[in-house]
Amino acid sequence: MDETEMEYLKVAQDLEMYGVNYFAIQNKKGTELLGVDALGLHIYDPENRLTPKISFPWNEIRNISYSDIG
Repeated sequence: MDETEMEYLKVAQDLEMYGVNYFAIQNKKGTELLGVDALGLHIYDPENRLTPKISFPWNEIRNISYSDIG
């Protein structure tokens, strides 16, 4: 890896959306976007992927369930 690539990665890792994987979802409350990263699970408004509406840190999560109704 050359110096230019290293500098790019240093800048990219400080961006707010770095490392977040987004998933389209729908729950009982009508949520549409889930973000998953090293810190936990985050619920986003689809129009604003920078600031989560609510976050759940991994150390507070006890149970996760999934249902593929469709």
